[in-house]
Amino acid sequence: MKISSSLFTLMILSIEMFSQDLNESDIKSRVIANNLLEEHFSERLIDRSNLVFSIADTWYLFLIELNDSYTEYFVHRLDSIKSEIVKTTEINKSSNPEVLKEAFDSEIYKRGYITFNTSYYRDGYELANGNLTYFRFQDKKGEIFGESRLSVIVKPNPIDNKVYTYFVKRLLKLISN
Repeated sequence: MKISSSLFTLMILSIEMFSQDLNESDIKSRVIANNLLEEHFSERLIDRSNLVFSIADTWYLFLIELNDSYTEYFVHRLDSIKSEIVKTTEINKSSNPEVLKEAFDSEIYKRGYITFNTSYYRDGYELANGNLTYFRFQDKKGEIFGESRLSVIVKPNPIDNKVYTYFVKRLLKLISN
């Protein structure tokens, strides 16, 4: 079953790669994130929204929305085979930062996969610096919003500034501890 599922995923990714200006590295970031989600969280994701933010395809922050809370997982991808959940945090919705409520609202995101090679940046960008990031929000139905592979610092940013800044700061804090 896993082989046919992986083959199907590759077919879909290939179709998407040719319909957008995505390169192999852009696709790789998506595949790594999907593999980590499947490896660590597949059963927890059923009928639940989730958010992925990574830096350098190595450090990951996964948030899974529950009824009254979010579960945050800090994952370190050690190499192409091994990864570990470094820290798990439960965040109560009633006491969470407002930015998380916004982050789980599909209306704030653009559709499609945005990279420096896609039409969003057709006219260029003002500033881009730092390691590459991967971001995406997936709703309960499996629809993906705000998918992007950019840099830690980027202007303009297709992701809501408050949301993006929150995840950059949060992940950098977890990495430094």
